[in-house]
Amino acid sequence: MRNKTRIRLSPATTKLNEAKAWLKDVGAILDGIIAKRSDWAASKGFSRTMADRLRKEGKGPRIVQLGDRAIGVTRKADREWTEARERS
Repeated sequence: MRNKTRIRLSPATTKLNEAKAWLKDVGAILDGIIAKRSDWAASKGFSRTMADRLRKEGKGPRIVQLGDRAIGVTRKADREWTEARERS
């Protein structure tokens, strides 16, 4: 039986050291990846309504306008928003 807790760290590797090296090489490129609003909300454990409320109150991350109605959050904006909320 396969170990179900094994997580694939990147498309190229399952070894932590290799994944860290890969991430260091492509980290800046990955900052530009955009998650749609509903995907970002789900990744944080929020409903889409809560994500919209945070955005309207000016408490959410910076957004990117993807189309007439679609918005998203870059990986960099998400990371900065999360770090700003961390407690010491």
